[in-house]
Amino acid sequence: MALALFIGPQQRPVGIIDSYESAWRAAGHAGDPEVMVVVACFCAATKDEARLIAATQAYWKVGAFRHGRVEGFHPSEEATQLSRKLSPDDQAYFEITRESGIYGTADECLERLGQLRRKYRARELGVVTVTYDQQSRLDSYRMLAGR
Repeated sequence: MALALFIGPQQRPVGIIDSYESAWRAAGHAGDPEVMVVVACFCAATKDEARLIAATQAYWKVGAFRHGRVEGFHPSEEATQLSRKLSPDDQAYFEITRESGIYGTADECLERLGQLRRKYRARELGVVTVTYDQQSRLDSYRMLAGR
């Protein structure tokens, strides 16, 4: 089972995994059920820089999920500025969306990823890093891989 935490900011209780494991066993499958968790993750030299990079995805999701607008991505600084012009409800969604992902330095991200892995008893973790520019995405992945 793959649990896609990156899709939206809603909380996913561990009971989802409990139900999956129970259904797996009840169905008589051989072996143990396997869980993969996929999360938005933004890694940078500082937590503030990573939080800024995460603004691109959060702003896009406000338009797509709350208003049905699927448009291009904005640079992080622009997305942050645009988020300040949103309605209070949309600003709240922007912040909740950004906070639902993982962002920080490599060590901070790895610690949070480990917490998620343990919480959901995941065998595998997947990371989705939606950024405005390819370099930020590659840098994020390289920082994580370098630890």
